This record gives sequence, structure tokens and C-alpha cells, in this order.
Amino acid sequence: LDERQLMYRTPRQTALRFFIKLIYETRDGSNIFVPEHLETIRQIEGQIYRSPSFKQFCLADNWGLCDNPISVVNYFYASVDANSGDVVPDGRGTRLLPIQTMLAQLGTENTYFVDRYFGVSTAELQAALESNITRSVFRFGLPLNGFSGPQ
Repeated sequence: LDERQLMYRTPRQTALRFFIKLIYETRDGSNIFVPEHLETIRQIEGQIYRSPSFKQFCLADNWGLCDNPISVVNYFYASVDANSGDVVPDGRGTRLLPIQTMLAQLGTENTYFVDRYFGVSTAELQAALESNITRSVFRFGLPLNGFSGPQ
């Protein structure tokens, strides 16, 4: 590569191009936002995220670290800032946060994960604070190793 090509080179895997959406649904129509189901979702997503091949294709930040999936796990297992006490929805917390509190917050701030059939009104959602279905998104970026741009 000449100097001009290097100047315009896109950092590896930082251009969003592809995604996989995971849909989780309880078999019996019961509430998915209970500890057992949330832990199962966390385990599934952890297996994908920790997979060696995932790191070869994930959407990465400017430091080359894979972005977290867009997931309820980020909220229910959020870390808490030690100084401010603020909840940081990064999925790096060690314990499950209070489910109803987090659902109430998601019901007003981010209904993407909790609207029962991905299209109910916020008012209907806030009345129920439960669902038998949720979703997550894993994002993938270009350029891959060996390429200079997102062709």
C-alpha cells in the first residue's frame, strides 16, 4: 500500500455490514424475564462472544475489541459505576439486577427487547412488564483481516 491508501484505510472490522438476530421465546408462553431464562440467554450469548472465530468477524471498536451484542443481558447483568452508582448496561456485571426494576426502565427507555410481539405500544408494555419473547443482535464488521477497506 502506498501512503495515500494507508491514510484512507478503514480500521479492521469497524464498518458495520452484517448482523445476526437471535429470537428467544419460551416454549410454554411463560414470561422470559425470569432468572433461569435470563441466565440461559447469558450463557448462549457468552458462548458466541467467546468463540475464537467470533473475534475474526465481529464489529470491533477502534481498539480492536469486539462490541457487545445488543441484548437484554447488557441491562440485567449491567455493571454499576462505583463512584456514581449509575447502571452501565454493558453486560459485565457479576449478578442479576432486580428484574422488575430493569423491565420498568426498559419499558420507558428501550422497548426494543421487551415489546411482546415487537410492536405493542409503550403503555401496553408498561402495564405488563413481561413477555414470552425477546431478541438480541450480534453485529459483524468489515474489512476482514487481509483487506484494506469494506469492499
